[in-house]
Amino acid sequence: MLRIFPLQGDATRGLAKPVPWWHWFRARQLRAIRQVTRY
Repeated sequence: MLRIFPLQGDATRGLAKPVPWWHWFRARQLRAIRQVTRY
């Protein structure tokens, strides 16, 4: 949950991009889940 706070500052910048910032954040979560499921 602590990782969300620094992302709040980049959230305003991410909205201007065609790809929302939460898609990038969710992609990181999916990568973490894949690494955990490997074991």
